[in-house]
Amino acid sequence: MDVKIPFAVRRETGELVEVGDVPRGRTCRCLCPSCSQSVVARHGEVNVWHFAHDSSAEDKPLKECDISFDSCCRQFAMNMIIAGAITKLQTPGWVLHDWDAGGHPISATVTRARVLEGVVFHADRHFDLASTVAGRELYIHFDYPGRRVPDLAGVDSGVLKIDLGVIRLQYYSLKSESGLLHRLIKELIEKSTDYKEWLQHPSQERARTELRQRRTKGETVCEPPLSQVGVKRGERLTEPASRPMNEAYRSEVTGGFTCVMCGESWRGKSGKDRDCPTCNTHLYAKFEPD
Repeated sequence: MDVKIPFAVRRETGELVEVGDVPRGRTCRCLCPSCSQSVVARHGEVNVWHFAHDSSAEDKPLKECDISFDSCCRQFAMNMIIAGAITKLQTPGWVLHDWDAGGHPISATVTRARVLEGVVFHADRHFDLASTVAGRELYIHFDYPGRRVPDLAGVDSGVLKIDLGVIRLQYYSLKSESGLLHRLIKELIEKSTDYKEWLQHPSQERARTELRQRRTKGETVCEPPLSQVGVKRGERLTEPASRPMNEAYRSEVTGGFTCVMCGESWRGKSGKDRDCPTCNTHLYAKFEPD
């Protein structure tokens, strides 16, 4: 197995280092962050720079290493945040949608996009990271294909899912350089509202109640433009738990999809045709209505 590992552990100090910050080959003196086997730094002219397990190493593990690029990114991101290398968190907006009694679309804002400054996170046993914001717990779950979301039963605090799969796409498409992984993760965490989704929010019950009242009264309330609440056009706006109730509204919109992971393009309904024909997932689908 030849996994392209973006960072490793420096043998002498135990610190995490990117492949662009060490000498090439075995002189990097680094170890795999998962199995602790010796790795070599590959600085090629064609392929993306990466660490790879040293096939001639004497310290091979008893079983095959299960490390992946995505699990590396998760570990690297957690270390960056806990160490204070990331000082801000850009959170996305969240809007619930439904129909009123007269058949008109209605919506209620759970939260608007905003930047949290000076938030200090620590490792959490149930989620990846935890912090306290305005007296309430805030949790972060780093997501990537094949990773399960923790059980949300009994959790009434904010839970933000951040999809790290986009980092792999960017890392393999950009020219290798020192600090590339650090920069990509920092930009995703601090600046982007894309690839982030609220799994739970303290204000969601208030928004649900507001939506139920408007649905009963037949009141149509115009929300501000999506760009003002930090939600991109075509981004999924409704929560997973409300999907059956809101599917009719979202399935009315026809347009074009593009998968940012593989580049595939297709057309369909926004609510039911989101899965990429190649990747078989909606995680990287961007929608543009007609």
